[in-house]
Amino acid sequence: MKILKLSIFALICALIFTQCVDREFEIPDLNGVSPELPADAVVVSIRSLLDNQTLGTSKALPAGSYIKGIVVGDDKTGNIYKTMIIQDETAGIAIIIDETDLFNTYYVGKEVYVKLDNLYLGDYNNNPQIGMSPDNDGVTRIPAALITDIFLEGTFNNQLDPVVLTLGQLSRQHLNMLVQFDNVEFAAFELNKTFATAIPEEDIFQSENRIVNNCEGVVDLTVRSSGFSSFANTVIPSGNGTLYGILTIFDDTYQLTIRDLADVQFFGERCDGGSGTGGGPDQEIIVLGTGGSVDGALVEDFQSGSSNSDVVIDGWLNIVTQGERFWRYKEFDGNVFIQATAFTDENAVMESYLVTPELNFDNVSNMSFKSATAFYSHGGLDVLYSSNFDGDPNTATWEAINCNLAGSGQDNYDWVESGNIDLTVYSGKGHIAFRYTGSGPNGDTNTMILDDIEIE
Repeated sequence: MKILKLSIFALICALIFTQCVDREFEIPDLNGVSPELPADAVVVSIRSLLDNQTLGTSKALPAGSYIKGIVVGDDKTGNIYKTMIIQDETAGIAIIIDETDLFNTYYVGKEVYVKLDNLYLGDYNNNPQIGMSPDNDGVTRIPAALITDIFLEGTFNNQLDPVVLTLGQLSRQHLNMLVQFDNVEFAAFELNKTFATAIPEEDIFQSENRIVNNCEGVVDLTVRSSGFSSFANTVIPSGNGTLYGILTIFDDTYQLTIRDLADVQFFGERCDGGSGTGGGPDQEIIVLGTGGSVDGALVEDFQSGSSNSDVVIDGWLNIVTQGERFWRYKEFDGNVFIQATAFTDENAVMESYLVTPELNFDNVSNMSFKSATAFYSHGGLDVLYSSNFDGDPNTATWEAINCNLAGSGQDNYDWVESGNIDLTVYSGKGHIAFRYTGSGPNGDTNTMILDDIEIE
């Protein structure tokens, strides 16, 4: 009997141990995993394709081969149309696709493998791009029905540093790559203009070119923005600073495509000594809260808030930089969350920041939250990091944080998990901000909703 009891005990222990091991292996990688390719697949660099390109012609790409890259340009704001732009360690390439709202799956920071079977390399007015069978204008768009066959999803939350250039270093080697220009500004004759022109009621959506130069004024760069972009009617910033974007070319003219307004960090003094503003009409910022700091984890579920009142949380700042609307508490079925919206707003630009207390990034490594949208029109939510925020968002340098956000693909009020956002790329003291931009008169009015922010 004793031997039987010991045998049963040993069996139970073995089962418990096995189950524990199984559960341990089932834990998913919070940043995703790279896809499994066929055993005979060959991954080639983007540069190797471009080095064999002849402009003005279309060339079949090698069957059985793949390229892989990180998405650096998506269509979230509408400034990039039916195109995904990816970049590897060697070069970047635009891939044209007959589908919109690609950013819901293929967003900035996502790793993508592209199966090259039946694809062609061509160009549009000298800018390289990949598509399907060639026609008189280069290559054609990849049909939406083939997207999942051609594009394999990989890891996400990938951080890719921009290539730092001067305006005198523009080169085809950097086409379709994320680039950075420091100490630049919009030309004086561009001031008080908007990025583009959008008059929906008259069915006018006019793309515009705006000229950027440096303090030497020797070399110019064209910033081209679509009339269908969510920021089309935003007044360009008048200051000097850092400019990010995707470098392209049209015939012999280099152009820069910004992804969103966070790519334009023009808050410094202009070359002539004049003061600059971050964008839009000058306005004194309006601040709720006193700010503060935390040295470790930060968890906020907003349950202490009162529905339909402006957000006030100890240590946080709720700031209006354009218009008059703050982030507000809302409640449904006992759950309190926060939201920002430009619906029925009469201001040409609405911009509101919800800024965390100062964080010690040496003591935290991850962030997560939930977002939702309602009556989608344009998105309008950006998650940003700054190491020099001092209370005025217009004087801080902000860097976009890549994460999953609710978009046009979700039903109203459906929650979307941000995923596990890696904060180890930051160090020292800094802040995270949730910025909403919209415009009631121009129809950029959707509601963006947040809940359960956790930083630890």
